[in-house]
Amino acid sequence: MTTAQRDSRLAQGKPIATRTPKNLARSRVQRGSFWAAVRGRSRALALTAVFFLFASVGLMSLQMNPRPSTPGRIFLAAFISGTFAMGYATLFVTRRVRYFPLLVAVQFLLEWLRAKYYPPSTTVGDPQILAHQISIIAFCATMGIIAAYSLLVHFFHVEGQRYYHVHAEISLASEIHRSLVPVCQQKLDHYAIYGASVPSGEVGGDLVDFIVGPEGRWTGYVADVSGHGVQSGVLMAMFKTAVRGHLLTDCCPAQLLNLIQETLFPLKLPTMFVTSGILQGGASGRIAFASAGHPPILHYRKTANVIYEYPSLDPPLGMFAKQLFRNPRLTAKPETLF
Repeated sequence: MTTAQRDSRLAQGKPIATRTPKNLARSRVQRGSFWAAVRGRSRALALTAVFFLFASVGLMSLQMNPRPSTPGRIFLAAFISGTFAMGYATLFVTRRVRYFPLLVAVQFLLEWLRAKYYPPSTTVGDPQILAHQISIIAFCATMGIIAAYSLLVHFFHVEGQRYYHVHAEISLASEIHRSLVPVCQQKLDHYAIYGASVPSGEVGGDLVDFIVGPEGRWTGYVADVSGHGVQSGVLMAMFKTAVRGHLLTDCCPAQLLNLIQETLFPLKLPTMFVTSGILQGGASGRIAFASAGHPPILHYRKTANVIYEYPSLDPPLGMFAKQLFRNPRLTAKPETLF
Protein backbone atom coordinates (compact mmCIF):
# COMPACT_ATOMS: atom_id res chain seq x y z
CA MET A 1 0.00 0.00 0.00
CA THR A 2 1.40 3.41 -0.98
CA THR A 3 1.54 6.40 1.34
CA ALA A 4 -1.23 8.16 -0.65
CA GLN A 5 -3.52 5.11 -0.39
CA ARG A 6 -2.85 4.81 3.32
CA ASP A 7 -3.60 8.51 3.89
CA SER A 8 -6.81 8.18 1.85
CA ARG A 9 -8.02 5.18 3.86
CA LEU A 10 -7.08 6.99 7.05
CA ALA A 11 -9.12 10.06 6.08
CA GLN A 12 -12.11 7.84 5.22
CA GLY A 13 -11.87 5.91 8.47
CA LYS A 14 -11.45 2.59 6.65
CA PRO A 15 -9.71 -0.32 8.35
CA ILE A 16 -6.04 -0.51 7.55
CA ALA A 17 -5.08 -3.56 9.59
CA THR A 18 -6.92 -6.34 11.36
CA ARG A 19 -4.05 -7.55 13.54
CA THR A 20 -1.82 -6.17 16.22
CA PRO A 21 1.60 -5.30 14.77
CA LYS A 22 4.81 -6.63 16.23
CA ASN A 23 6.83 -4.46 18.55
CA LEU A 24 9.05 -2.15 16.58
CA ALA A 25 12.76 -2.16 17.21
CA ARG A 26 13.96 0.89 19.08
CA SER A 27 17.21 2.68 18.50
CA ARG A 28 19.43 2.40 21.53
CA VAL A 29 22.77 3.94 22.26
CA GLN A 30 25.41 1.31 23.06
CA ARG A 31 26.63 1.42 26.60
CA GLY A 32 30.37 1.68 26.94
CA SER A 33 32.13 -0.84 29.11
CA PHE A 34 33.47 0.11 32.52
CA TRP A 35 37.06 0.19 31.30
CA ALA A 36 36.18 2.35 28.31
CA ALA A 37 34.61 4.85 30.73
CA VAL A 38 37.75 5.12 32.89
CA ARG A 39 39.61 8.35 32.17
CA GLY A 40 42.51 10.51 33.30
CA ARG A 41 44.12 9.73 36.64
CA SER A 42 42.35 6.40 37.10
CA ARG A 43 43.48 5.09 33.72
CA ALA A 44 47.06 6.20 34.45
CA LEU A 45 46.95 4.35 37.79
CA ALA A 46 45.70 1.14 36.17
CA LEU A 47 48.22 1.23 33.33
CA THR A 48 51.11 1.97 35.69
CA ALA A 49 50.06 -0.99 37.82
CA VAL A 50 50.09 -3.17 34.68
CA PHE A 51 53.60 -1.89 33.87
CA PHE A 52 55.05 -2.76 37.29
CA LEU A 53 53.32 -6.14 37.38
CA PHE A 54 54.63 -7.31 34.00
CA ALA A 55 58.01 -5.67 34.49
CA SER A 56 58.30 -7.99 37.48
CA VAL A 57 57.36 -10.91 35.23
CA GLY A 58 60.15 -9.87 32.86
CA LEU A 59 62.63 -9.83 35.73
CA MET A 60 61.52 -13.24 36.95
CA SER A 61 61.96 -14.65 33.44
CA LEU A 62 65.70 -14.00 33.78
CA GLN A 63 65.82 -16.43 36.69
CA MET A 64 64.52 -19.28 34.53
CA ASN A 65 67.96 -19.45 32.88
CA PRO A 66 70.35 -18.11 35.53
CA ARG A 67 73.34 -16.57 33.79
CA PRO A 68 75.37 -13.49 34.63
CA SER A 69 73.56 -10.46 33.14
CA THR A 70 74.59 -6.88 32.62
CA PRO A 71 72.49 -4.07 34.16
CA GLY A 72 71.40 -3.06 30.64
CA ARG A 73 70.04 -6.53 29.88
CA ILE A 74 68.16 -6.63 33.19
CA PHE A 75 66.67 -3.18 32.62
CA LEU A 76 65.60 -4.02 29.06
CA ALA A 77 63.91 -7.25 30.18
CA ALA A 78 61.81 -5.34 32.70
CA PHE A 79 61.15 -2.37 30.42
CA ILE A 80 60.08 -4.38 27.35
CA SER A 81 57.83 -6.69 29.34
CA GLY A 82 56.13 -3.86 31.27
CA THR A 83 55.82 -1.41 28.37
CA PHE A 84 54.30 -3.85 25.92
CA ALA A 85 51.90 -5.22 28.53
CA MET A 86 50.78 -1.64 29.09
CA GLY A 87 50.39 -1.23 25.32
CA TYR A 88 48.24 -4.35 25.02
CA ALA A 89 46.07 -3.14 27.92
CA THR A 90 45.67 0.28 26.27
CA LEU A 91 44.59 -1.27 22.96
CA PHE A 92 42.12 -3.51 24.76
CA VAL A 93 40.63 -0.65 26.80
CA THR A 94 40.28 1.63 23.78
CA ARG A 95 38.92 -1.27 21.66
CA ARG A 96 41.66 -1.02 19.05
CA VAL A 97 42.50 -4.72 18.94
CA ARG A 98 43.22 -4.49 15.22
CA TYR A 99 46.62 -3.05 16.19
CA PHE A 100 47.58 -6.12 18.26
CA PRO A 101 49.53 -7.81 15.40
CA LEU A 102 51.58 -4.64 14.86
CA LEU A 103 52.46 -4.40 18.55
CA VAL A 104 53.37 -8.10 18.65
CA ALA A 105 55.68 -7.61 15.66
CA VAL A 106 57.42 -4.63 17.30
CA GLN A 107 57.85 -6.61 20.53
CA PHE A 108 59.43 -9.54 18.70
CA LEU A 109 61.76 -7.12 16.91
CA LEU A 110 62.91 -5.55 20.18
CA GLU A 111 63.36 -8.97 21.79
CA TRP A 112 65.51 -10.00 18.82
CA LEU A 113 67.61 -6.83 19.13
CA ARG A 114 67.98 -7.41 22.87
CA ALA A 115 69.13 -10.98 22.30
CA LYS A 116 71.60 -9.77 19.63
CA TYR A 117 73.20 -6.84 21.48
CA TYR A 118 72.67 -7.98 25.08
CA PRO A 119 73.02 -11.77 24.82
CA PRO A 120 73.10 -13.89 27.99
CA SER A 121 76.47 -15.14 29.14
CA THR A 122 77.54 -18.54 27.84
CA THR A 123 79.10 -19.47 31.18
CA VAL A 124 77.54 -19.91 34.56
CA GLY A 125 80.14 -17.72 36.22
CA ASP A 126 80.97 -17.33 39.90
CA PRO A 127 78.17 -18.93 41.97
CA GLN A 128 78.50 -16.26 44.66
CA ILE A 129 78.12 -13.43 42.14
CA LEU A 130 75.23 -15.25 40.46
CA ALA A 131 73.47 -15.75 43.79
CA HIS A 132 73.87 -12.03 44.54
CA GLN A 133 72.41 -11.16 41.13
CA ILE A 134 69.44 -13.47 41.64
CA SER A 135 68.75 -11.91 45.04
CA ILE A 136 68.75 -8.40 43.55
CA ILE A 137 66.45 -9.43 40.68
CA ALA A 138 64.08 -11.18 43.11
CA PHE A 139 64.03 -8.10 45.35
CA CYS A 140 63.25 -5.80 42.40
CA ALA A 141 60.52 -8.15 41.15
CA THR A 142 58.97 -8.26 44.63
CA MET A 143 59.00 -4.47 44.88
CA GLY A 144 57.38 -4.27 41.45
CA ILE A 145 54.58 -6.61 42.49
CA ILE A 146 54.04 -4.61 45.71
CA ALA A 147 53.94 -1.37 43.69
CA ALA A 148 51.44 -2.88 41.23
CA TYR A 149 49.23 -4.11 44.07
CA SER A 150 49.32 -0.70 45.81
CA LEU A 151 48.43 1.11 42.61
CA LEU A 152 45.53 -1.26 41.91
CA VAL A 153 44.18 -0.77 45.45
CA HIS A 154 44.36 2.99 44.97
CA PHE A 155 42.71 2.64 41.54
CA PHE A 156 39.75 0.71 42.98
CA HIS A 157 39.49 3.22 45.83
CA VAL A 158 39.27 6.16 43.40
CA GLU A 159 36.84 4.39 41.07
CA GLY A 160 34.77 3.15 44.03
CA GLN A 161 34.30 6.69 45.28
CA ARG A 162 33.31 7.81 41.79
CA TYR A 163 30.88 4.91 41.44
CA TYR A 164 29.09 5.59 44.72
CA HIS A 165 28.90 9.30 43.93
CA VAL A 166 27.36 8.57 40.51
CA HIS A 167 25.10 5.89 42.00
CA ALA A 168 23.74 8.39 44.52
CA GLU A 169 23.01 10.88 41.73
CA ILE A 170 21.33 8.19 39.62
CA SER A 171 19.17 7.16 42.60
CA LEU A 172 18.08 10.78 43.02
CA ALA A 173 17.35 11.04 39.28
CA SER A 174 15.32 7.81 39.51
CA GLU A 175 13.20 9.28 42.32
CA ILE A 176 12.59 12.41 40.24
CA HIS A 177 11.69 10.23 37.24
CA ARG A 178 9.08 8.30 39.23
CA SER A 179 7.53 11.54 40.42
CA LEU A 180 7.38 12.86 36.83
CA VAL A 181 5.80 9.72 35.39
CA PRO A 182 3.14 8.49 37.82
CA VAL A 183 0.61 5.83 36.87
CA CYS A 184 -2.38 7.33 35.03
CA GLN A 185 -5.66 5.71 36.04
CA GLN A 186 -9.04 7.43 35.92
CA LYS A 187 -12.49 7.38 34.36
CA LEU A 188 -13.99 10.29 32.46
CA ASP A 189 -17.46 10.14 30.90
CA HIS A 190 -17.36 7.10 28.60
CA TYR A 191 -13.57 6.74 28.75
CA ALA A 192 -11.43 4.58 31.03
CA ILE A 193 -7.77 5.60 30.98
CA TYR A 194 -4.81 3.65 32.25
CA GLY A 195 -1.15 4.14 31.51
CA ALA A 196 2.15 3.27 33.20
CA SER A 197 5.79 3.72 32.28
CA VAL A 198 8.40 1.23 33.52
CA PRO A 199 11.95 2.27 32.53
CA SER A 200 14.43 -0.44 31.57
CA GLY A 201 17.06 1.26 33.76
CA GLU A 202 17.08 3.63 36.70
CA VAL A 203 16.11 6.54 34.47
CA GLY A 204 14.34 6.36 31.12
CA GLY A 205 12.85 8.51 28.43
CA ASP A 206 9.41 6.85 28.18
CA LEU A 207 6.41 8.94 29.18
CA VAL A 208 2.66 8.49 29.48
CA ASP A 209 0.45 11.33 30.65
CA PHE A 210 -3.23 12.35 30.75
CA ILE A 211 -4.59 15.87 31.27
CA VAL A 212 -8.22 16.92 31.73
CA GLY A 213 -8.95 20.43 30.52
CA PRO A 214 -12.00 22.70 30.71
CA GLU A 215 -15.43 21.55 29.48
CA GLY A 216 -14.46 17.89 29.68
CA ARG A 217 -11.80 18.14 26.98
CA TRP A 218 -8.98 15.70 27.67
CA THR A 219 -5.56 15.00 26.20
CA GLY A 220 -3.65 11.76 26.55
CA TYR A 221 -0.27 11.02 25.06
CA VAL A 222 2.73 8.71 25.10
CA ALA A 223 6.27 9.70 24.22
CA ASP A 224 9.62 7.96 23.88
CA VAL A 225 12.89 9.86 23.93
CA SER A 226 15.78 8.31 22.00
CA GLY A 227 18.49 6.69 24.06
CA HIS A 228 18.77 5.77 27.73
CA GLY A 229 19.74 7.29 31.03
CA VAL A 230 19.83 10.76 32.49
CA GLN A 231 19.99 12.62 29.15
CA SER A 232 16.80 10.94 27.96
CA GLY A 233 15.16 11.53 31.34
CA VAL A 234 15.97 15.24 31.23
CA LEU A 235 14.55 15.64 27.70
CA MET A 236 11.48 13.65 28.77
CA ALA A 237 10.92 16.08 31.67
CA MET A 238 11.30 19.03 29.30
CA PHE A 239 8.80 17.44 26.89
CA LYS A 240 6.21 16.92 29.63
CA THR A 241 6.66 20.47 30.91
CA ALA A 242 6.24 21.86 27.38
CA VAL A 243 3.09 19.78 26.77
CA ARG A 244 1.39 20.89 29.97
CA GLY A 245 2.42 24.50 29.42
CA HIS A 246 1.17 24.69 25.84
CA LEU A 247 -2.11 22.91 26.63
CA LEU A 248 -3.11 26.01 28.57
CA THR A 249 -3.48 27.71 25.17
CA ASP A 250 -6.27 25.27 24.16
CA CYS A 251 -4.45 23.90 21.10
CA CYS A 252 -5.06 20.73 19.08
CA PRO A 253 -2.52 17.84 18.97
CA ALA A 254 -0.82 18.99 15.76
CA GLN A 255 -0.49 22.56 17.05
CA LEU A 256 0.83 21.14 20.31
CA LEU A 257 3.58 19.21 18.52
CA ASN A 258 4.44 22.26 16.42
CA LEU A 259 4.85 24.40 19.53
CA ILE A 260 6.91 21.75 21.34
CA GLN A 261 9.13 21.38 18.27
CA GLU A 262 9.84 25.12 18.34
CA THR A 263 10.54 24.97 22.08
CA LEU A 264 12.74 21.88 22.35
CA PHE A 265 14.65 21.79 19.06
CA PRO A 266 17.18 24.51 20.05
CA LEU A 267 17.68 22.92 23.51
CA LYS A 268 18.23 19.23 22.77
CA LEU A 269 21.38 17.45 21.61
CA PRO A 270 21.60 17.05 17.80
CA THR A 271 21.40 13.23 18.00
CA MET A 272 18.28 13.14 20.17
CA PHE A 273 14.64 13.02 19.08
CA VAL A 274 11.23 12.20 20.51
CA THR A 275 8.49 9.96 19.12
CA SER A 276 5.01 10.72 20.39
CA GLY A 277 1.36 9.81 19.89
CA ILE A 278 -1.33 12.21 21.13
CA LEU A 279 -5.08 11.72 21.45
CA GLN A 280 -7.43 14.57 22.29
CA GLY A 281 -11.17 14.27 22.74
CA GLY A 282 -14.24 15.20 24.73
CA ALA A 283 -17.91 14.45 25.19
CA SER A 284 -18.66 14.75 21.46
CA GLY A 285 -16.91 11.47 20.68
CA ARG A 286 -14.72 13.07 18.03
CA ILE A 287 -11.04 12.42 18.71
CA ALA A 288 -8.20 14.38 17.14
CA PHE A 289 -4.78 12.80 17.13
CA ALA A 290 -1.24 13.40 15.99
CA SER A 291 1.62 10.96 15.74
CA ALA A 292 5.28 11.88 15.36
CA GLY A 293 7.23 8.79 14.38
CA HIS A 294 5.44 6.65 16.97
CA PRO A 295 4.08 3.10 16.44
CA PRO A 296 0.56 3.11 14.95
CA ILE A 297 -2.49 3.97 17.04
CA LEU A 298 -4.80 0.95 17.17
CA HIS A 299 -8.57 1.48 17.27
CA TYR A 300 -10.56 -1.65 18.12
CA ARG A 301 -14.29 -1.85 17.41
CA LYS A 302 -15.89 -4.73 19.22
CA THR A 303 -19.11 -4.84 17.19
CA ALA A 304 -17.23 -5.24 13.94
CA ASN A 305 -14.37 -7.21 15.56
CA VAL A 306 -11.84 -5.21 13.58
CA ILE A 307 -8.75 -3.20 14.44
CA TYR A 308 -8.17 0.07 12.63
CA GLU A 309 -4.57 1.08 12.35
CA TYR A 310 -3.65 4.78 12.24
CA PRO A 311 0.05 4.94 11.40
CA SER A 312 2.33 7.86 12.01
CA LEU A 313 2.07 10.46 9.27
CA ASP A 314 5.01 12.57 10.45
CA PRO A 315 8.66 12.01 11.44
CA PRO A 316 9.78 12.10 15.08
CA LEU A 317 9.86 15.44 16.81
CA GLY A 318 13.28 17.09 16.69
CA MET A 319 14.56 15.39 13.54
CA PHE A 320 14.49 18.56 11.42
CA ALA A 321 14.71 22.24 12.22
CA LYS A 322 11.39 23.07 10.54
CA GLN A 323 8.63 20.50 10.91
CA LEU A 324 4.86 20.72 10.66
CA PHE A 325 2.55 18.03 12.02
CA ARG A 326 -0.85 16.90 10.73
CA ASN A 327 -4.03 16.55 12.73
CA PRO A 328 -6.43 13.81 11.45
CA ARG A 329 -9.60 12.88 13.34
CA LEU A 330 -11.58 9.75 14.11
CA THR A 331 -14.92 8.93 15.70
CA ALA A 332 -15.07 6.91 18.92
CA LYS A 333 -18.14 4.91 19.97
CA PRO A 334 -18.83 3.42 23.42
CA GLU A 335 -17.66 -0.05 22.40
CA THR A 336 -14.33 1.10 20.91
CA LEU A 337 -10.98 0.55 22.52
CA PHE A 338 -7.56 2.19 22.04
